[in-house]
Amino acid sequence: MKKRKVHAVEDAEDDLEIPSVNRQRYRTLCSYEDAQVRYPERLVLAFIEDARQLAVENGIEFRLWNYCKARLDGDSLELIPACRQQRGQAAVEDAHPLAACKLSAVVNATGSWVDLTLGQLQIESRRLIGGTKGSHLVTRHPVMRALLKGQGIYAEAEDGRPVFLLPFSDATLIGTTDIPFDGDPAQVSTSEKEIEYLLRATKQILGDIDIGREDVELYYCGVRPLPYVEDGSSPSTTRRHFIEQHPQAPLPFFSVIGGKLTTCRSLAEEVTAKVLEPLGLEVTNSSAQREVPGGADYPVGSYALSSRLKQEAVACDMTREQLQPIWNLIGSRTQAVLRECMHDRSYGSGYIQTAAGVLPVPLVRWIIRNEFVTFLSDLVERRLMLLHESPLTVECLRELAKLMAAEGVISQEAVSSEVESCITGFKRYGLWLRSLTD
Repeated sequence: MKKRKVHAVEDAEDDLEIPSVNRQRYRTLCSYEDAQVRYPERLVLAFIEDARQLAVENGIEFRLWNYCKARLDGDSLELIPACRQQRGQAAVEDAHPLAACKLSAVVNATGSWVDLTLGQLQIESRRLIGGTKGSHLVTRHPVMRALLKGQGIYAEAEDGRPVFLLPFSDATLIGTTDIPFDGDPAQVSTSEKEIEYLLRATKQILGDIDIGREDVELYYCGVRPLPYVEDGSSPSTTRRHFIEQHPQAPLPFFSVIGGKLTTCRSLAEEVTAKVLEPLGLEVTNSSAQREVPGGADYPVGSYALSSRLKQEAVACDMTREQLQPIWNLIGSRTQAVLRECMHDRSYGSGYIQTAAGVLPVPLVRWIIRNEFVTFLSDLVERRLMLLHESPLTVECLRELAKLMAAEGVISQEAVSSEVESCITGFKRYGLWLRSLTD
């Protein structure tokens, strides 16, 4: 890590690594290095894969159920399918359980849904979550990208709230708002007022830049699982995490409040220790030095990464351009995964065209088989990370849905409706897809 430095804003004229900011607003810039997780969804999948590998190493069963509702009766739990693809025409309350088991303890780690989960399981509790929504914009404004020079900027908006401008693949990410939110986190959406606020803050930071609503390609938001503080202001609410035990529950029951990517592993270890204590068990291992799948033997520095990609491309009989979007998804596992699926005829053959390049059909089918895909939106938004690519086309969605049908995840008859459902869902991000035949 390089040491922190202080720069005069005028230095940006002669330095290719110092971003250009509003000289009338700022006099100096302080620089430091930080990490960026471009695809947190892929990081979650890597942690899931790590758990599966640990189960194999220790000879225990690993199972994951997606899109379920839980029903708790004493120390017995039933998982009920929450989507029609799993339960058929039956209502949720009449659906046959996917699984039933006896529990030693429960950890409610449902983030912004913690209070809703407690209510669903009929666990009495004070209000734990005082969520705030944060919205983000994605733009490919060329002048903005040139002013940033590949760097990120953290600054304050006029109301004192932190705002960031970050490189985001071939685009720029603008964030974020911090507004109290009390509803269902699944229904949260970005408002035009928030978009105007972030664009105004961008202009204040960068100076006289001509950026407007038409430059926003898409927007999205989420709800931070912050602790509930009565009459507390959003920016001042602590970002620390807490673990709440529910003594009135019929078995050891814990809820996790707060948490973020930078502390997720230490939080998991803290929760584990707290859960094992009433069970009379001890922690036997630590994840502190355990490499995340896809991060093992990862090249350090841009030159080492470029060399590694060239070597992997030759080994996989691909061009570097073909390999790059795959590496972006699964990192150092790329060669092993491609070796598994590209030489197995059951995965098919061919390529699917995306805005970032082409994806091998065998890889897409491998992801459908191994990464718990239920809906087309899972595959597009949270597995292949195509939502941020421009342009994302209807043809691409249709080809992906056909592969899901080939894998038996959806029926052939459901391909069109799945595509339409996906397109409708994208409108919440301000994204309207075009067809190549239009």
